[in-house]
Amino acid sequence: IKAPSSTPTHETILLVHLGHFLRVIPINIGAHYSNVIRIYVQHNQTLKKSAFSHPCAVSPTHT
Repeated sequence: IKAPSSTPTHETILLVHLGHFLRVIPINIGAHYSNVIRIYVQHNQTLKKSAFSHPCAVSPTHT
């Protein structure tokens, strides 16, 4: 049984959805990773600041 050309088949609907997801997913992943990297960098900077202000980190016994 051939489906009429006016109604899209299940396969073409799946392909359209797949193409949409393939366009959307990299954008979401990129945004997510840039957020993670930004938080990680900020966290690292605060860690360094607190380590330098801490007397034990500067003392020669902890080298």
